[in-house]
Amino acid sequence: MQVAPPAGVKGRGRCIRLLGLLLLVCAVGGWPPILLATAETTAGVARGSFGLWAGGTLILLGLIGVLAAMFFSQRSRFKVARDHLEAQVVALESQHGALETWLENQRLSGEHRQTELKAEIEHQRQAVAALRDSEYRFRNLSQQLPVGVFLVDVEGRCQYVNERWCQMSGLTAEQATGLPWMQFVHPDEREQVLRDWRTAVEQESGFAADHRLRGPSGRVAWLSTHIVPLRDRASRIVSYLGVNVDIAGFKRTEETLRASETRFRSYFELSLVGVALTGSDKRWWEVNDRLCEILGYRREQLLRLSWAEQTHPDDLDVDIAQFERVMARRIDGYSLDKRFLRPDGVLVYASVSTRCVRRSNGMVDHFVTVVQDITERKQAEERIRKLAHHDALTGLPNRELLTDRLLQAVARADRDHTQVGVLLVDLDLFKRINDTLGHSVGDQLLREVAARLQKCVRPGDTVSRQGGDEFAIVLPDLTNANGDAARIAQRILNMVARPCALDEKELHASCSIGISVFPRDGRGAESLLKKRRCRPVPGQGHGAKQLSVLSVGCHRAGPRAVGLGK
Repeated sequence: MQVAPPAGVKGRGRCIRLLGLLLLVCAVGGWPPILLATAETTAGVARGSFGLWAGGTLILLGLIGVLAAMFFSQRSRFKVARDHLEAQVVALESQHGALETWLENQRLSGEHRQTELKAEIEHQRQAVAALRDSEYRFRNLSQQLPVGVFLVDVEGRCQYVNERWCQMSGLTAEQATGLPWMQFVHPDEREQVLRDWRTAVEQESGFAADHRLRGPSGRVAWLSTHIVPLRDRASRIVSYLGVNVDIAGFKRTEETLRASETRFRSYFELSLVGVALTGSDKRWWEVNDRLCEILGYRREQLLRLSWAEQTHPDDLDVDIAQFERVMARRIDGYSLDKRFLRPDGVLVYASVSTRCVRRSNGMVDHFVTVVQDITERKQAEERIRKLAHHDALTGLPNRELLTDRLLQAVARADRDHTQVGVLLVDLDLFKRINDTLGHSVGDQLLREVAARLQKCVRPGDTVSRQGGDEFAIVLPDLTNANGDAARIAQRILNMVARPCALDEKELHASCSIGISVFPRDGRGAESLLKKRRCRPVPGQGHGAKQLSVLSVGCHRAGPRAVGLGK
């Protein structure tokens, strides 16, 4: 690299060259005198040796001037060259420092890049090792999975299958590689599965289907197939990962459940009893037609209600108590008889059997309820109960029920220090009516007299038919038995004496009344109900047969004439 000399150095060189040129001229200018001296010598030596010395001196001076000029010229040239070389040395030293700095930077940069390269190589090595380990774990995991795993390309050709898939299909991994996975689907379902697969591929979405797989040996297995797309970093689908789950056991269970459901549905829809599924919120979940018929609701109406809303208020507490026992895990079911309210207001007696179905944690999932209409049975029981305690002809309490109520009234009167009155009423000439007008008219007369007697007594009194033409009346809670009982007896006499229109005939009946009082006439029911026989006394009347009216006890009171119309 050339370094230009400084401007001062160039000026000094020019001066030195000019000085050398002047000395050269002087030196050259010394030659004419010498030549002239020679000529003059030749012409005559007369001039002497002074000219020779002068010429020699001039020649010497010329030579000295030339040498001096050459010396100074070279010196200046050498100085310029030296200065130039020194400048080049300084420049080279500066370049050497910069080069050393650059080389040091390059060395450091190279070491840094080398370190980075080593780190990158180590990272890549670790990544490769991790990828190898990951692949090993994936393959090991896929081989150990209890499901079939397969990998297919975008065309649906198998690229990888695990051992479980090979067991299910009956193929080896080498045989399966390159084959379309759709080839193993059962022919009866292949078209539908293929259509769904193409739709999933077009939409770039997942695929799921339950289908049968048929292997080369003809073995058929039920599989549940799920396939998802795998994408690269550019979100392009590069392959599909699929999983096959053997659902043969589920299918067998499903068939069993379907058959069981069919049987349950056939039982559920039986028209003999009402069957329902109810929830823990007491609402109807599912009902059959018979239950709708029993409760008088349409199915859609019933499913919007709860059984608590339709239960009679008097029966609801017992039902809720049993329901709460089931919810508290104390029992699993219960049975009871209760009443339902139909939308038309009619009461329905039902026998209800309920059993819960619990989850694995013991909580109630739902209830199975069987409802049987027992309204007719309840009505028959009520009729039997009524017949056991009531007269079949008049509907009045019979002797047994009257005795029970009399005992209760006597116990209460004994405790409260009150009185109980008993009226014994006999229809007069009733046998004559039966014999002349027939038993039908006699039965009508008994029913009419029973109705009139009930109108004559207080709400808490009991009117009973003792048999034949005999009636008994219990009057509890009397404070003045003589006056109260006599007034009711007189009211009965007046009511019975009114004409009766029976079978287009007008009858005039009469009766005799005996009165007994607790505790004066006895303390037991038998003594109070004992028949007091009293003979008739002549009375005043219309010529008909006259009977006397008995007053308190069997003491005779003033006779009252009552006639029997013909």
